[in-house]
Amino acid sequence: MVYIPRSTYVAAVGNDFLLKCTFGQTLPKTTAVWCTKLQNGRYENFPGSDEKKYNGEAFESLSLEIFNVTKSDSGKYRCNGQNTNGQNFVAMQLMIGNIPRPPKIERSIYIVREGRNVTLSCTPGVSTTNITSIWWEKKWVNTQFVSIDHNKNKYSGGNLSIPNLTIKKVYQQDQAVYRCNVANMFGTSYVDTEVEIGSPPSVSVPKRNYQTVRGNPIKLDCYFDNADKVWWKRVKNGQEEPVDTARTSGELTQSLTIQNVEKQDDGEYRCYGSNDIETSSGTITISSGYPPAVNISQECYVLRVGDNVTINVIVKNAPPGSTINWRRGRNNIYKSHRQTIGELRNPFLIIRNVELKDAGNYTLFVQNTYGNHSNFTVLKVISATINGNKGYRKLTKTANESVTIECKVSGGSRVIWRQNGKQLEGANQLSLQINNINRLHKGNYTCETSLETVTAKSNKLQLDVKDIPLVFTTRKKFGVNKGVDTVLPCSHDSYPTPKHVYWIKNGVNISAYSSMKYNGSTIGSPALVIYDTAKSDSGTYVCSVSNSIGTGYSKPLQLLITEPEKQTSPAGAVTGGVVAIVVIIVGIAVFIWRRRFVSCNDRAIKVSEQWLQTIICLRNIRLTYNDIELGSTIPWTDACIVLIYGYIEIPLRYASNRI
Repeated sequence: MVYIPRSTYVAAVGNDFLLKCTFGQTLPKTTAVWCTKLQNGRYENFPGSDEKKYNGEAFESLSLEIFNVTKSDSGKYRCNGQNTNGQNFVAMQLMIGNIPRPPKIERSIYIVREGRNVTLSCTPGVSTTNITSIWWEKKWVNTQFVSIDHNKNKYSGGNLSIPNLTIKKVYQQDQAVYRCNVANMFGTSYVDTEVEIGSPPSVSVPKRNYQTVRGNPIKLDCYFDNADKVWWKRVKNGQEEPVDTARTSGELTQSLTIQNVEKQDDGEYRCYGSNDIETSSGTITISSGYPPAVNISQECYVLRVGDNVTINVIVKNAPPGSTINWRRGRNNIYKSHRQTIGELRNPFLIIRNVELKDAGNYTLFVQNTYGNHSNFTVLKVISATINGNKGYRKLTKTANESVTIECKVSGGSRVIWRQNGKQLEGANQLSLQINNINRLHKGNYTCETSLETVTAKSNKLQLDVKDIPLVFTTRKKFGVNKGVDTVLPCSHDSYPTPKHVYWIKNGVNISAYSSMKYNGSTIGSPALVIYDTAKSDSGTYVCSVSNSIGTGYSKPLQLLITEPEKQTSPAGAVTGGVVAIVVIIVGIAVFIWRRRFVSCNDRAIKVSEQWLQTIICLRNIRLTYNDIELGSTIPWTDACIVLIYGYIEIPLRYASNRI
C-alpha cells in the first residue's frame, strides 16, 4: 500500500518543497520505490541527475525535496512501489505560483493628536491569483506581532473588503508598529507602518505691527514650536496670495524679509506652521511712510596714504528744507582745504591726500518733516614703510653678518616681503631677519600689506653684500690636440671690485704676465689662453679671483692634451683643405642668410649655441673644444670664424693683436 497525505499541494516560487510518500508493509516485501512525473503525456522516472535541484530518499518512506521551485516544477507526480506481486502508485498534483507583491502604504509613520482618529492605508500589491485574505497585526517595543482584536469600537476596516485600518481615538497604548498582511493561495506578503502621538504646532508673534521706512529692508518674525513646515502668505482684499519671492527671502522660514519696502507692501501678512496633526497661524501688519532714504554707494573704502577718495551718496525724499550732516565717528565734518561736501541734491564727501588719521566710520544724516535717516561707510587706510623712512635707502653688509629690516604697517591684514620683486616665502612678520648674509641676499627689498584688493607698498631698501668672489668655469674637463691654442674659460661675480685674477695648475700659481706661453688671466679677461699646447700642459687648473674680502676659487678643470690625427697621404691633406675652404664659404653664406652674430668685446666672446665644436682662425690655427656649454664665456685672442653646427658666426671685434 502507498499513502500520501494530500492529493494537491501548492508552493510559492523560490521556496523549497518536500513530497513524502509512505509505503505500508506488504507480503511479499516492497522491493523498490520511485517517483515519476507526467511529462509529454507519459509518466517518466523522476528526478534526473540534477543534485542541486532535487534531493530524495527511500525505502520505507519516499521523500522528494525540490529546491527553489519554479513554475516549471508544476505538474502531476506519482509515488511508485513494487514487490514480487506487482506495482502500485498514488498520484498527487503540485501547483506553483507567486505570493502577492508587498502592499503599498501612504506613510511610514503617522503622527496623531491624542484622542483623534487615524486611518492607516494599505493597498494590496499585484497578485497572479486571487487575494484570499487581508489582516492587520501590531507590536510594541521589544514584543512580537500579535493579531489586532477587531473591536468595532476601536478599529474598523483592515480586511479583504476594506484593506485600510482605522484606529478610533488614538491614545498612548495605540503607539505601535502596525503590519498589513496580504495573502493568496501561495503565501503572504506584508508592509509595516508606525503610529505616534504628537502635538499641534504653537505660534508666537513678538511684534504684530511694523512701521518702517520705504526703501529699507524689514524682517517679520513668527516663531513656531513643533512645526514640520512653515510658510508665509500675503493678504490682499481679504484673499490670500503667495508672497513675492523676487522681493523677499525666507518665505519658508520663521522670518520673512522684505528687501526694499514700498507702498504696495503695506497690509497684512500671515505666517503658517503645520505638522501631521494641525496647522496654526499668526498675523502681522505692515505700514510704511516717506522719510528720507540715504544710500552710500560703498559699504567700505580701502585706501593708501596719499590717495584721494569721493564718497558718493544717493538721497531720496529730501525736498528743499531738508538738512544734511556728515560725521566721522561722533565729530561733525566741515569744509576745508582737504574736505569738500556736496549740496543737498548730491551730498558727496571728498577727502584729498588721505592720512592715517582719516580712517573711521563716516555717516551721513538726512532729516525732513517726515523723519530722519542715515547711512554710513567705513574708510580704512593702509600704509607700509621700511624703517619709518618714506624715501630710498641703501644698506651695505659684509658676508656672514646679520641684518634686521623693520617694516612699519598700518591697517593691513598681513605683511609680505619681496626681494627684487619676488615674494619671500615664509617671511610674513614685521621684522625681516637675515642671518649669515651672502651674495644671494643682495638686491632691493620692499614690504607690503594688503586689505581686500588694495595693496600698500613700502619704499625700496637696497642691500649690497660684500663677499669673496664667486668663480666658475663652464666645463670640468677639456680635451685638445697637441700644438693648438686653447682657452680655459673663467667667469666671476664680485663685490667689491676684484683686485687680482690668477690661475693655479696642479697646485702651483701660473705667471701669465711674464710668459709667452699664456695670455689672459686678468680682471677684464679672466680666461687663460694657452698657446701651442704640449703634453706638459695637461693637468688640473683652478681659476682664482680675489678682492678686499678674500679669494674665491673655481671648481677644478682637467685639461687633457692628445696627439693630433696624422694625414695618410697628400691627397688627404688636399681634401681636408678643400673641405675647410668649403665649410668656411658655406658658413659665410649661412651667416649672411641667418645674420647671427656672436657678442664680442675686447675681453671675451659669449657662446650663443649649446655646443661649440670647432673654432677656425684666420691664420689656419684650429682650436678644438669638446662640449663647451651654452652661455659660456670664451676669452678671445684671435680674429676667428666660429663654426657652430653648420652656422658660421663672425666676431664683430677682435680681442688681441696676436694674429
